[in-house]
Amino acid sequence: MFNVRLRLLEESAFLPSVVFGAHDFMAVSGGLGGSNYFNALYLANASSPCGTWKP
Repeated sequence: MFNVRLRLLEESAFLPSVVFGAHDFMAVSGGLGGSNYFNALYLANASSPCGTWKP
C-alpha cells in the first residue's frame, strides 16, 4: 500500500491549512498492484481555534 500526502497551504492567521492525499495510490491511479477496497482520495482543511494569532 502506497500513501501520498501533500500540504497545499500552510495555516496562517486568516487561512486554514489545506492537505490533499491518497491512500493506496497505485489502485487509485489505475497502476499495478493494490486493491480497490482501501483506496481513497481526500482533500482536508484544518484550523486551530485561534489560528496562529498571538497577543
